[in-house]
Parts: sequence; C-alpha cells; structure tokens
Amino acid sequence: MWENFNIRFLKLNFRIKFTEGGDLPQYKVSAIRGGIGEMLLRQNCISNRICEGCSFRDECVVERIYYHPLKITPEFVQDKSNMGYLYECKDFRTSVSKGDILRFSMLLMGDVIVHAPQILQALIRFGEIGIGKNWVKFKVEKVENHRGEVVFDGKNCENTRFAPNLVSEYVQSRMNSRKSKKLQVCFMTPWTQKYKGKFIKKFDGEAFADSVYRRVYLANCMEGNEMNQYNEIFKGLSVSNQEVKEREISRFSSTHNRKIDLKGLIGKFTLENATEEFLPYLYAGELLHVGKNASMGFGQYKVI
Repeated sequence: MWENFNIRFLKLNFRIKFTEGGDLPQYKVSAIRGGIGEMLLRQNCISNRICEGCSFRDECVVERIYYHPLKITPEFVQDKSNMGYLYECKDFRTSVSKGDILRFSMLLMGDVIVHAPQILQALIRFGEIGIGKNWVKFKVEKVENHRGEVVFDGKNCENTRFAPNLVSEYVQSRMNSRKSKKLQVCFMTPWTQKYKGKFIKKFDGEAFADSVYRRVYLANCMEGNEMNQYNEIFKGLSVSNQEVKEREISRFSSTHNRKIDLKGLIGKFTLENATEEFLPYLYAGELLHVGKNASMGFGQYKVI
C-alpha cells in the first residue's frame, strides 16, 4: 500500500512585506496565482502569447507548472491537468499598510518541483509590479520549505533546499502522532465535490473518502505510478455531528475575462467507520487537498 504514497512534494512558505499601502482582494490565491503566471509569461514567452499552434507549447514553463500533463491519463480526465501545484492563503484582509506582512504557501508536486527557482524569480518580479487593482508593491522577505529550512532570505537563495520529500513520509508522521481513534475532519476552505452526478450539499462519508482516494490516485498518475483507479475502502464510511455551511468565493478569471463565483462546503464532522487501510489516504488528503478547485486552495482540511 505504501507505494501509493511515493509522490514527491515540496511546500514553500512565503513571507512578503508590502512597500506601500493599498487595497487587496479578499481571496488572494487567484491574484497570486495569476500574478506569478503573468511574470512567468513575461520572462519566458517568445511567441507573443499565441499559444494555439505554438511549436514550443509542450516545453512552455507556464504549461509545465500550471498544466503539467499526467504521465498516466485516466479516461475521466477531459481537461488539462492542474495536479502539479496548489496555493494556500488564510489572509482575508482587503487593505494593507506599508510594512504589513502577508504569508501564503505553494505546494509543488512531481516534476513541477524543478521549476521552484523560476517561481521564486517570478514572485520577486511580481512584487515590483504589484498585486490587486491598486498594484500594491511588495518584497519577498523570506521563503521556507516544509522542513523549516530557509530557502531564500531576501537576498540569497539556497537551491539545494528545494529538494522534495515523499507524501509517504508526511503520512507516516501524521499516523505516528495520532492519539485517538476518534476522527474529526475540519474543512478550512470550501470543499466542492460532485458525487454520483450531483454536487453535494452536506458532508457525506462515502463522497469524502472517494474524493480523498481520487486525489491520491491522480497524484500517482502525475508521477507515473501505477495504482488501482477504484477501491472499495471508502464504502460504508459515514459522518456524524456535522456542522456545515456553504461558502461562496469570487475570483477574477483572466481566461474568461470576468468574475467567477466558486461554491463549496466548510465546517466539520466526525468520520465514522474509517478502517486502518483508509487512514493513510485520509492524512495524505490533508497535504494534497480534495475536490474541485484544489489548485486554488479549495478542499483544505485537517484531521483534529
């Protein structure tokens, strides 16, 4: 079973300092993602951003980071994959002053990890241009990896600290720290999930377990690891003591050139009837997120 968690990951924790005040979007992941993508295009694109028919598209750094192809493509994957990364940001301020600090994280998986230095350079350039409608400028003060090692101190970068770990190591650590058989799952960001053809309106044990298993499966597809697409380990799981509400987040899509409303469930529940076989998947989901829009930070939960 542990071979299902031989997935490389690198988590970068960014600390940026604003050099001026201004307004910011409440949900910043979309702006950060878009800003880094824009800087990557400015620094690397040689085709005047005409992607269709570009002979270099397969080697485009933006495609490689944001739409890295799966090495194994399941039949249910119709669109481009965005399995290689996800953002996290829990700061919901809508304005900042000069000197204020903002923290956010980026998780990189598989071959996308090799592009970490380019992402850092793009973020530094992004700070010179600014974020939000007021183009609020910032400097990158510090970047640490998930091991707590300083990768960038504001001046110097230690590339060897971009080295990854395996999801199996994270899972083992979480299982070793488990002190109770009671499993309470708390969603900090919206979980958007379609199960049996319908978007769920309340927490459901089988839908949750299916979502967790599928996320691990897709991460293995990206790495090129063979794994069973279906597994019955989630059958019979149920939830109790659930506290749930719907959360809507608006983001601006440069692709569609308009605002898009994204919905999902937040809250907590107790997971019943979880087997020991399912636990590694449960803890892996903490790291990888679950459901739709995970790359935008959706589907983040913690087992408490």
